[in-house]
Amino acid sequence: MLKKLFLIILLLVSFEAMTAQNKIGVIDIDSLISLMPETAQANLILIKFQDSLTGELGKLEHLQDSITKSWINCHFCYVPDSAKPLRRETMIRIIQQIQNFNQFAQDLTKQKAEDMFKPIKEKAMDAIRKAAQENNYNYILDINSVKFALPADNVLPLVMKVLGIPLNTNTVAPGEKG
Repeated sequence: MLKKLFLIILLLVSFEAMTAQNKIGVIDIDSLISLMPETAQANLILIKFQDSLTGELGKLEHLQDSITKSWINCHFCYVPDSAKPLRRETMIRIIQQIQNFNQFAQDLTKQKAEDMFKPIKEKAMDAIRKAAQENNYNYILDINSVKFALPADNVLPLVMKVLGIPLNTNTVAPGEKG
């Protein structure tokens, strides 16, 4: 009889544990990252970096313009036929340099952005994990992969608290219109 009672209690406890609901929250990770002070600093550095690259590109374009204008202004000048291919090749090389520099600048900017934002994203993910653990969440989903979520499921305020970022009353919860 005692064994049966023990077995029934064990089954009830097991059944209760199996039917316990998981606590699920949502967060807009992009919004979180945009609210982090490190993001504003990283964006300023990237803008300055892009400006420096734009300056270099401007120098190449100025060189191309100068050469083109000198050749146009000299259309009455005698240019030997043997020099014409050299002029054309020079212009083609300058145009290719500009195109190559554009691609190089884009790749360099992308890599710099990835390098700068990697620690910011890691800090955000660590804060999400900590907020989930502190508040007994089993899952935190990115709102961009969820079709619908109640505003009460938004864990952004909890994560911001972990990060020490004051909650702005203009912060929009998932499922709400801004």
